[in-house]
Amino acid sequence: MAKERQRTVQLLEDTMLWRQEAEDAAQRGRDLQKLVEPARHRLRDTGPEQQAKVLDLLEIQVIILGGIPRKVRSDGGVSAWFRERARRVPLLADDAWAEIEPLFVDRKGRRLRDPRGTLDAMLYKARTGCPWSGLSAPAGNPAGVWQRWLASGFWERLMNALVDVPGEAPSEGGVLLPPLEVRGRVDPRMMIGEDLSPEKGGPFKASDYKISPFELESALLEREAVAEAAVVPAPDPVRLSVPKAYVVLTAGWSPGPETAKLIFEHSREVLAPYKRIRRLEFADLPKTVSGKIRRIELRERIAQGDGGAEYWEENHR
Repeated sequence: MAKERQRTVQLLEDTMLWRQEAEDAAQRGRDLQKLVEPARHRLRDTGPEQQAKVLDLLEIQVIILGGIPRKVRSDGGVSAWFRERARRVPLLADDAWAEIEPLFVDRKGRRLRDPRGTLDAMLYKARTGCPWSGLSAPAGNPAGVWQRWLASGFWERLMNALVDVPGEAPSEGGVLLPPLEVRGRVDPRMMIGEDLSPEKGGPFKASDYKISPFELESALLEREAVAEAAVVPAPDPVRLSVPKAYVVLTAGWSPGPETAKLIFEHSREVLAPYKRIRRLEFADLPKTVSGKIRRIELRERIAQGDGGAEYWEENHR
């Protein structure tokens, strides 16, 4: 009896030990996932302000390894494609890739081992003007792949699907640099905090209706004056909360009452009454290193009463 009891106790202790080991392994997996996610976003795919913010947190050392290389053929076809159409080069973040990934899945013929990496290299070339030989692309011939996509019309399909994605101006010509070695040091915890901070960008309630910010932002982007938009809830004495839009205007448009009136009119035309934009502010949008809008900062601005001129829909009819 005593032996059986001792054996049972030993089994319980072993079970608790295995359980603890399993929990530790799961936690390590979650920690690794947090490190992997930020690494998916390349620094070159972010805007200048985000790049400067990251570089300020790194100890960067640049070593010049040789002389400036001889000038090579520019291979500017990709950049020229965007310039001729007066289009910006899209940034291939996760949400943008999710939009076009089905096009690669459904495409017939030989499939690339890393289609996202290949497309990312092409877009990088369009932004920088570097030669094909200077790309850190997956194995293969990205120049040949681009020519095939262009001839078949697949390239145009991809770019049309990404037409509303934020981007940068195409290169006007490559800049020749000597071979460089760049060294830096960063605490991984900083990257976790930078990319995985809570966004609070999901649905919210206004007038007791569930509102999807994405739907309202998509509606605003249909207006030619709107380059970027982010919608968050704002307090209201009658409806408790109403949709407020932070808007970045396209070139040629100026913030002010007239522009606000046009945007409110568009909102009334395309959205149900309970979904309409009731507040509007023209301001730059805070973003993470990966280019995602930090709606939590916009909510904090509202809570603290910070911000610029705010326009109310009822005053612009």
